[in-house]
Amino acid sequence: MQAHTKFAFAPAASAEPEICEPASRGLLRRRWHRRQLNLDCMIEANGKCFGATIRNISEGGALLDGTPAMLRGTKLRLTIPAGQEIEACVIWHAEGATGVKFDEQLQSDDPLLAPP
Repeated sequence: MQAHTKFAFAPAASAEPEICEPASRGLLRRRWHRRQLNLDCMIEANGKCFGATIRNISEGGALLDGTPAMLRGTKLRLTIPAGQEIEACVIWHAEGATGVKFDEQLQSDDPLLAPP
């Protein structure tokens, strides 16, 4: 019989895009701290543009709210009001929320990660 690793998943509303690593006792731990936000952004995916809200962000990804259904693996570009563009990939989508993983990690001193 094959052994299985236990994983703990947060509800979709608070789930994150980064790939989590197994931790002791079979639970997953996130790689980066999340900064809570309420920042409007524009998303370009599959040749279409639409607005969304970044609910939280880390060096590796973000939780977007108000998004249309997108398939896992969909490539997209986030543009924030300051003009910064971030390339990302959809990790999950549920009930108008989408978790994305950035193609390139944000630097720890990026203004998006600064405390409010």
